[in-house]
Amino acid sequence: MRFSPRRIRRRLSLAPLAAVLAVAGVSAAKAGEYTKTYPISGRVEVRIRTDDGNVRVVTSDQDQVEFRVKYDVSPWRLGFSSDPHVDSDMKGHVVELNARAGWGVGIGIGGRSMAIEVRMPKDADLQLETVDGRVDVASLDGHVVAHSVDGGIHVSQLTGTLDIRSTDGAITASSLKGDVKLQTVDGSISGSNLDGACVASTKDGAVHVSGRFDSLDLRTGDGMVVARAESGSRMASPWRIQSVDGAVRVALPSDLKANLDASTSNGHINVDLPIEARGTVSKTEFHGLLNGGGPAVMVQTADGSIDLSHL
Repeated sequence: MRFSPRRIRRRLSLAPLAAVLAVAGVSAAKAGEYTKTYPISGRVEVRIRTDDGNVRVVTSDQDQVEFRVKYDVSPWRLGFSSDPHVDSDMKGHVVELNARAGWGVGIGIGGRSMAIEVRMPKDADLQLETVDGRVDVASLDGHVVAHSVDGGIHVSQLTGTLDIRSTDGAITASSLKGDVKLQTVDGSISGSNLDGACVASTKDGAVHVSGRFDSLDLRTGDGMVVARAESGSRMASPWRIQSVDGAVRVALPSDLKANLDASTSNGHINVDLPIEARGTVSKTEFHGLLNGGGPAVMVQTADGSIDLSHL
């Protein structure tokens, strides 16, 4: 058999690289799965903490909490690292999962991935924290806390006291009922079919919400705000709808009783409501009584137009 000089040179050049990688600790791809099931009786609180992973929470009719964690560590990493670490425990009414992706330093291609799935009863409380990953939670009735430092959050069909927060990521919510808080620093917020008290705020992104509201507090530093208050909304407290840099669109039910105060520093105000004007009325400022008046609805933007209409 004849070897060409080019093939010989290629084999010689790859041999030192293979030796270096072997010494430096480059390993083949690793995949693993952790599963654990806890039988329960009565109401429980589920706590999930991970430093790097997508989390999905769904409910079942079974009296148990099930954790399933899948992870992969890709090959061709030059350096040193530790494997992912996953453990869980149950103490009293609290069931807890901790999943850490491990640490690593080096160069190369590939990386780590972790996916967490939690199955739990519908009538239960949840406390979820992830540093880097998406969050998806559905069909729970209780006290729900879901926080992500870097990742989007999607929640649906939740009832109770709901605290949904991301530092860097969009929030999408549908069919939430109760005391609802949706907060992100960098990302948009979209909420549909909401029912109850709603606080939604972001420093950079648009805010769009619709539903039946008892109280409403919407704020963004940079983006449009769109609010649609459906029939049956009432004012248990003053409402505030505010953007620093963006237009504001508000639709109110025809039977809502409120004192309306709207102002913009750079823009104009359009009012399409059966409202009795009171006080200052101008291109950039409007005050009036809706259905004889009631708690205040304050609509403000520093830079943008305001449109007020009825359903």
